[in-house]
Amino acid sequence: MYRKTIVVLILLFTGMNCYATEAGKSITQFNAKCPAQKLGPLIDNYYHECHNEMIRNEYNSCERYVETFKELMPEYDCARSIDLSVVKKYTVPAIWLLGDGKFSDYHALIHDLVFKKMYSGREFAKARKEATALFFSEEFKRVLDAAGEEYEDEWNAHEKNSGK
Repeated sequence: MYRKTIVVLILLFTGMNCYATEAGKSITQFNAKCPAQKLGPLIDNYYHECHNEMIRNEYNSCERYVETFKELMPEYDCARSIDLSVVKKYTVPAIWLLGDGKFSDYHALIHDLVFKKMYSGREFAKARKEATALFFSEEFKRVLDAAGEEYEDEWNAHEKNSGK
């Protein structure tokens, strides 16, 4: 337990995520299909609106936020400069390309949509339902990688209560 904690702390403080997939030979150009650059400004806008409980008549920012978060979870052909060494090249979830600070804020809002009372109103029902399904998914855990340590208690309680 002690060693695991030390490793997690080192990874968190260095800002590195462990999960990455070695890029196959079919990927010759990186970040060509990666939606991080296109969706980055959108998710940031939806994040701020949802975080401030802004629900517009033309759309629900929290619903759009969860949808956009999901779109940024796959790897596509996404890679950061540290993922592209001369020896090996890796692809990572698109959301990682938005930066550690934003990634931390973004997954915290998914958590808050699930657990915070301020998001329990009728206008947040669909976003809360989608965020709950996402938060307890294996894909979310995989994308969070070492950053998910802070949610272990909620995940363990959910597994215990759902009989998994």
